[in-house]
Amino acid sequence: MHALHRNTVFPELVAKRMAELEPDIFDIVNGCVTRALANRTTEFMTEIGNVVPITMISRLIGFHDSNLDQLLSAAFDSTAMLGSTISIDELMELIGRVGVIQIWLAEQLARAVKHPGEDLLGAVASGVRDGVFGEFEATTILHTLLSAGGESTTSLLGNAVRILAEHNDLQEHLRQNPEQIPTFVEEALRLEPPFRYHMRIVPKDTVIGAVDIPAGSTVLLLWGAANRDASVFERPDEIDLERPIPRRHVAFGRGIHHCVGAPLARIEARIVLSVLLERTSSITLDREHAPRWANSLMVRRHEHLPVRLVRR
Repeated sequence: MHALHRNTVFPELVAKRMAELEPDIFDIVNGCVTRALANRTTEFMTEIGNVVPITMISRLIGFHDSNLDQLLSAAFDSTAMLGSTISIDELMELIGRVGVIQIWLAEQLARAVKHPGEDLLGAVASGVRDGVFGEFEATTILHTLLSAGGESTTSLLGNAVRILAEHNDLQEHLRQNPEQIPTFVEEALRLEPPFRYHMRIVPKDTVIGAVDIPAGSTVLLLWGAANRDASVFERPDEIDLERPIPRRHVAFGRGIHHCVGAPLARIEARIVLSVLLERTSSITLDREHAPRWANSLMVRRHEHLPVRLVRR
């Protein structure tokens, strides 16, 4: 069933489709950076990190009359429910807000079922029309894509810029060698994966690392630990732009659950960092306002990342 659902929408998320969006991403990023450079200090997440991913995932899915602030809040609400740091009352409030966005998604889907377009929404609507899955499953798929596209790439962008702001020599190296920016994106993903973990159910008795795991167990896959495994990565806590297999990390998962939006996340990160480095001579943290992480055990995302950008 998972394969059936995935194959219904995956053709719309292949790398070729992502590449077609590059001009739009460049335009959005350039506009964001221009506005950010007008100020002595900018809050990176508000000005750039939050804006680019939610704008692009909304366009990619094919939503009509989108309120981007509402969609971004919905994406963050979805992962906040899994953060394990809120009270039951706060959790119930989030569930209520998720219900509101589910209604909006159902309305978008109903319109697309009648007139499916050449986009993700159209692909999901065609799946409903052809009986591949029901409307509830379809809205859940759309909500998952929205959350992943808005949350994970936002986390990646903030984490990568934080690393750059703390390493001036790395900044300068990438300005002189922009062809290595994609490799830096992989290292940022490895060191600071957007999600700290995911839970999985074990379908049958198995053994991992000489540990017996019985069928029916719930396991917690800690991406951060795997990505800093010294038996796999030399100098695991360091940025190394010469790693022979830079995509060996598991920040996007692995196997049948590998993130379908990984190509888009990589393209967005490459473009944001390329434009930012090209148009600045320096990126530093704002000494007067410290960065702040989202209060979550699961998500590794900056809620606030004040930086100082010096125009090139």
